[in-house]
Amino acid sequence: YIVASGGEDAMVGLWLPRHRRILPPLLGHKGPVLSVAFSPRDSRRLLSGGADGTASIAGRRNRGYRACRLHRRRESARRRRP
Repeated sequence: YIVASGGEDAMVGLWLPRHRRILPPLLGHKGPVLSVAFSPRDSRRLLSGGADGTASIAGRRNRGYRACRLHRRRESARRRRP
């Protein structure tokens, strides 16, 4: 199994406790990572959400994880001009 964590450093950390091995961190957020969750179906995908308004998904490929950005909150959509 894999353990994932997020934190103030804007990275998602991945560990393989059984093998006592740390995987390369997932990058992509511009601020703290507020949440991480594995896919309930097969645990092969990992979703992370950041304080920068982005959500990223990482999928297991070739013995590693590769992240891509899913969504970024648009600042202009929240501001209304009079």
